[in-house]
Amino acid sequence: MTDKLKTLIMLGVKQTGSYAPDDALIMCEESMTDKEYALAATFLRWVTVHKKKFGPATFDIVFKEFHKTIAS
Repeated sequence: MTDKLKTLIMLGVKQTGSYAPDDALIMCEESMTDKEYALAATFLRWVTVHKKKFGPATFDIVFKEFHKTIAS
């Protein structure tokens, strides 16, 4: 996860008030590569399904939990 992608995800969630990828990424998807978009959408789908939330202080913690889940 790059700082750029983290920032874009956080902005999308903040602007839309939604963790759903179709909502949160619509504002910033043009600034992402296809690979970045795929990662962001997968992460936000996981967040939504698992009823997680994050903010600036907890983003990295939630992302690590996501990464651990998909790596196993």
